[in-house]
Amino acid sequence: MPSRPWDGLVPAADLRALEARGRPLHRSPRFTRRPCLLLVDMTRSYVEPGYPLTCIGGGEAARAAAQVLAAARRAGALVVFTRSDLTTLAPGEGYGHLMGTPPGRPDANGIADVLAPEPGEVVLDKARPSAFFGTPLDAFLTQRGVDGLVVVGVVTSGCVHTTVVDAYMRSYPVVVVEQAVADYSDFSHRAALLDMHAKYADLASLQETVDGAFLSP
Repeated sequence: MPSRPWDGLVPAADLRALEARGRPLHRSPRFTRRPCLLLVDMTRSYVEPGYPLTCIGGGEAARAAAQVLAAARRAGALVVFTRSDLTTLAPGEGYGHLMGTPPGRPDANGIADVLAPEPGEVVLDKARPSAFFGTPLDAFLTQRGVDGLVVVGVVTSGCVHTTVVDAYMRSYPVVVVEQAVADYSDFSHRAALLDMHAKYADLASLQETVDGAFLSP
């Protein structure tokens, strides 16, 4: 069997208990016919070097996300980016004190250069971890006839995880691209991938996603 991110992290008994819920952990991802690619918080502050919030493997995740983005664009799929609405953060809240732009660096809250949005692609400002909380995302997806999400982004155990759970609560099938997410903690990253795959989404490899997620109807 191919390796999974949680190999060596979780006891075999725990994995058996999760599978007893009815979803085998070794399974193929389920892609939908009209997915939206949702890029969660892939701003310079998280994925480019030289910023206080740069994730472990953030650059690699951004480059993988760029391959997914190219596939989505070729297929004419809907693309939505999110970033933090810094105006909503109270002093000392969350990572707000680390989200400023270091001297001489480009805007930390701008989308990473390798993923620069094209005209017509939505950049959604959000005030809380989930891309759905307090935003028009759900209504926008419904209006555009979206039937599922392909999710990439940061941080795996934070904004990605909460977005995936909220998508599940709204009955969207979700695929998370393993190589296109990153975190500050390897443990949190791997554990969050297992939690999402076991309960709320399908974990897919980069190659599976590029090859199969954005096929024309």
